[in-house]
Amino acid sequence: MKKFCIVALALLLTLAVALTAAAEGSALDAFQQLTGQNVSGGQAPVTFKTNEQYLDEVMMGNYSVIFTDAAGAQAIAPALDGLCAITTQDIAAYAASHGLSVAQVRNAYYRALANVLRAEIMVNPASEERYRNVQVILSLFLNTDDDPTNEASRDTIRRSMTPEHAATIAADYNLPTGFVEFIIMDDDWDDDDWENDDDWDDAADDTWAWGTANTGASLGEGSRDDASTTRVAELQERLIALGYLTGKADGIFGPGTEQALKDFQELNGLEITGTADENTLNALFADAPIPMPTPEPTPRVRGAKGDEIRQVQQALQIMGFMGGEADGDFGPETENSVKRYQSYVHQREVEAAAMNPTPEPTPEPTPEPTLQPDATAGITLAEEAMPAVDDQPAEVPPEEAAAEPPYEPDGVVTDELMANILAFNDVTLYQEDLQRGSRGDEVTRLQRRLASLWYLGNSTDIDGQFGGNTETALKYFQKRNNREETGLADRETQLLLFSADAVKSDRPVCMYKLKISVSDQKVYAYKWVNGDYTELVRSMTCSTGTREHPTPLGTFSAAGPAGRWYYFKKFNCWAQYGYRIDGPILFHSVLYSEKDESTLRKGSVYALGSRASHGCIRLKVEDAKWIYNNCPAGTTVVVY
Repeated sequence: MKKFCIVALALLLTLAVALTAAAEGSALDAFQQLTGQNVSGGQAPVTFKTNEQYLDEVMMGNYSVIFTDAAGAQAIAPALDGLCAITTQDIAAYAASHGLSVAQVRNAYYRALANVLRAEIMVNPASEERYRNVQVILSLFLNTDDDPTNEASRDTIRRSMTPEHAATIAADYNLPTGFVEFIIMDDDWDDDDWENDDDWDDAADDTWAWGTANTGASLGEGSRDDASTTRVAELQERLIALGYLTGKADGIFGPGTEQALKDFQELNGLEITGTADENTLNALFADAPIPMPTPEPTPRVRGAKGDEIRQVQQALQIMGFMGGEADGDFGPETENSVKRYQSYVHQREVEAAAMNPTPEPTPEPTPEPTLQPDATAGITLAEEAMPAVDDQPAEVPPEEAAAEPPYEPDGVVTDELMANILAFNDVTLYQEDLQRGSRGDEVTRLQRRLASLWYLGNSTDIDGQFGGNTETALKYFQKRNNREETGLADRETQLLLFSADAVKSDRPVCMYKLKISVSDQKVYAYKWVNGDYTELVRSMTCSTGTREHPTPLGTFSAAGPAGRWYYFKKFNCWAQYGYRIDGPILFHSVLYSEKDESTLRKGSVYALGSRASHGCIRLKVEDAKWIYNNCPAGTTVVVY
């Protein structure tokens, strides 16, 4: 007995090495089946079934009979390949769809697999020593007799078993890890009440973790599976089967799993912790937990993101309903753009209906009754003199129809609306020629499209009135797109403008160019207008460096905003809206003793308009703020 136990234990500890060698010409046995080879030698041909069909048969008890004769074993042995192909995802999905717990389905599956594996070993005994030795170990646990010798051997191996050993057996023979642990760690695995039996746990040390999610310590963010456990993966598979989690189970409890668990806890009336504690696990693996409801199709509204939103934005830009960038983010500007589109289309429909009213049907006249020749026969004079009684009801004048409420666009992009937007179904891109003096919705569309292509720069230019700025912008569009610069938005110009082929303005990212005149002690801000910085938009009085500490001359590409408050350590003072020109040279406000507006150094205010700094450009607070907010990094700064 002692010798047998030592041999069995030694075989188990060296199993990973022994299983790597393949025996040329070896007999087809149960373990070859588990590595994907087919049964031969008089067996019935394999019937191909789905994994769900195999689980149906498992739950109906088709593989629960333990055969002691070869003929009976021959009947179920061919199912080995099919059973081995079942995954934990299949088990979780089957349990969810049939209102069962994962534990119920998994344990029935393990018991069926054990019976079929035992039958396969009986039908195809191994011919090579190493296969026979492995079968001795597994057969020892598949055999559930009460022989004291065998029971003692099983107990010895069970107590020396580690998760790594179980994982090695499972991996080398393509068996579920949980199955190997199942038959080795529980000596009553074939009892009908197995799922309520915990004696396998008593056989293991305190560090053993069995591969079931609904037993053991709580799981939370950071938990992960290893060779000894699949608890997180099984938890994820259950959440996937119930619709709370998408993707595949990876055995890592991350933010997605935590959120899915919170959603499950919320819908199932549990404390929302994101941790898989005992109460949560019991509810999750109960017979009928509440699944995640199937969401209704959601229309595209503010807050939506993605490629579909970007496509809608691009189409709205082309048609002249949206400015800004097509960034795929359904924000306030996109919502307003959709509303503009809806209102425009609705107005065109109203105008079309007014131009083509539905004609009222002409009523046919009621014919006068014709009297027959004997119609008055037998009528006395008195009867003749009586007035005729009109028994027809009096005509009631029709009620006036109630006025329809004014149209209110909702800014919601339904599937139908998106299809119409992307196909340009509801908008005629060219309606009429537009020129200086034109007004109306078509001018507004024209202006907004010019703005989206950077030919018009201010929202104030989008006013529905074709003025000088619009004409200048249109001419530059025509120039950039190789058209005659007429300033007339004729059919050809509009069809090009309202298309994806329209060439964008060459306006740089920086709308302004800053020029600093040392002699004038002024900063001039010029705006880009159709080809150059020509429009002076702001003139700011400043203080440049003194003659001892002059501001360096030249052209610089500014580094941009350097801080809402900026501390000059060397001079122990503060300034607002620091904006770095180059190196230590900045635009900034007048000076403060502390980071507090009440500590203003008035001398710096009085010095504006004269040289007073150590090289920086001092400005009024409002001027420094304007540069800080309107001139991004890369703005050209010229000091002359």
